[in-house]
Amino acid sequence: MYSVRDYCDMYLMYGRCNGNALLNAREYARRYTSRRPPDANVIRRLDDRLRNTGNVLPTASLHDTRRPRSGLTVAQADAILQRVEETPEVSTRALACEMTSSKSTVHRLVRSERLHPFRYTTVQGLKPDDFQKRVAFCEWLLQQQNTDNGFIAHILWTDESCFTRDGIFNHHNSHM
Repeated sequence: MYSVRDYCDMYLMYGRCNGNALLNAREYARRYTSRRPPDANVIRRLDDRLRNTGNVLPTASLHDTRRPRSGLTVAQADAILQRVEETPEVSTRALACEMTSSKSTVHRLVRSERLHPFRYTTVQGLKPDDFQKRVAFCEWLLQQQNTDNGFIAHILWTDESCFTRDGIFNHHNSHM
């Protein structure tokens, strides 16, 4: 962001450079070494803004006329995030209904906090004949480790760590 003084100096130099924004940007950078040098487009936009509106500063700097990003108050956003922290498996739909907000607003807020929708996904279930196969695999793994002491260090382990009789649950999307 540039100050009013910076913009005025840019525009005065723009006149000295006969309306050449590229030359103006180079001259400004050479002359004002302690200031952030503008791009030629900054100078072109400044000229356009002064001719059309008479304002030196961009409109957003004078007053923000854009639509608010979210329809939530700070208190509502804090309440939603508190609820997500207490119960990470709550759905955005249920949360939106509970907090009287739209689902997309709640989802946007949750994503802006770098959280993701929470789902357990069953990857694989255990069958009755799996027990013997698992025992055989464990015995084979121990034998390999006894033969080559660094064998286990060369295995790529995943984070699918919650095993139940119904299957493996993927914790990639956990809020924890």
